[in-house]
This record gives sequence, C-alpha cells and structure tokens, in this order.
Amino acid sequence: MYPGSGTVSVSYGVKNVGGGTQKLTSVVVSVTANSSGYVLDTASGNAAVTGCLASWFSVDNTGAPTAQEVTAGSVVTGTAAVTMTDVNASQDSCQGVSPQVTISVS
Repeated sequence: MYPGSGTVSVSYGVKNVGGGTQKLTSVVVSVTANSSGYVLDTASGNAAVTGCLASWFSVDNTGAPTAQEVTAGSVVTGTAAVTMTDVNASQDSCQGVSPQVTISVS
C-alpha cells in the first residue's frame, strides 16, 4: 500500500461466545492511533510510528455484516478495505508500516 495507491483487505469474524442469541447492530473497522495520532505498527509489536498519522489511512466498511441476531456459538464474517491517502506532506515515516486496526462491535 502506497499513498493514493493500493488497498489492503482485512477479513474478520465476530463470534457470539455467550449462551444465548445476541443482537449485532454494527461492526466498524478503523486504523488504531496512539494519543498523538500516530499509527500503531503490527510489524513492530504495535509500536507507535512517529510521523505516520492514522488519519492518513481510510477504511471502507462496505463489507461489514448487516444488523442481525447471532445465535450462541455462531460467527458472522466481514471485510474492510484499508487505503492510504496521498497528502501534501512527507509520508516517508509510513514506509513498510502494517497499521493495526480496531474492530468495534455493537
């Protein structure tokens, strides 16, 4: 993935580990940032990458599962597409970074 070019697909599963049916309302994937807004790099133990802003990455959540009832033990799958926006600044600090994503389920 390069600024303005390429997409990384993220596949995931949401499992109902409870004993009864649960209502799945939404699933949202986002690029994880530390308190300074820097992306966390999974390739380096989730260390923050100074100078590489999480806001430079965008996530298309079109592949998220729809709202539904999920029975006990069932898994609902989804996908998200992560891209990096080309901005008018040096993005060299992001070279080789594998951004951590957060999957929020409600």
